[in-house]
Amino acid sequence: MDILIRKAAESDAWILAQMNKALIHDEGSRNPMTIQQLEERLRGWLDQSFPRDAKLTIDVLASNPRHMVLTK
Repeated sequence: MDILIRKAAESDAWILAQMNKALIHDEGSRNPMTIQQLEERLRGWLDQSFPRDAKLTIDVLASNPRHMVLTK
């Protein structure tokens, strides 16, 4: 399996918001944000208004390639 790692672009905000909403649901979170609200927040991060010292990475665990962990 090949994995492509690249910097997220503003055009990725919609799919990232959908993934974020799915994670919120899967975790049973009470976060009431809609996909549109999540997308708007992500666009703010992607346009670099998010603090520059914040780092978001995706670690794929070798023991379970279907499991992804988002760390900040």
